[in-house]
Amino acid sequence: MTYLGWLGTLLLASAAIPQTVKVWREGHAKGMAWSYLIALWLGFICMGIFSYLRNAGWPLVVSYSIQVVLFTLMAIRKTFPRA
Repeated sequence: MTYLGWLGTLLLASAAIPQTVKVWREGHAKGMAWSYLIALWLGFICMGIFSYLRNAGWPLVVSYSIQVVLFTLMAIRKTFPRA
């Protein structure tokens, strides 16, 4: 079962990488709604903390942590677009 959890972590974490790279290369995230970024960011933080406190397993904690980092990078470009 642990392998399945790590596979899910890999898939979920890699899902946001192309969008993060695109936003970072273009230097902005104009097409992304703040409500989308904030809702997912807060959701990932809450679920990461919940997973950790409930001992749900490291695959979930790692997955949510990676998502928080990726969505933070997108929010940075949304807030501070490159000129």
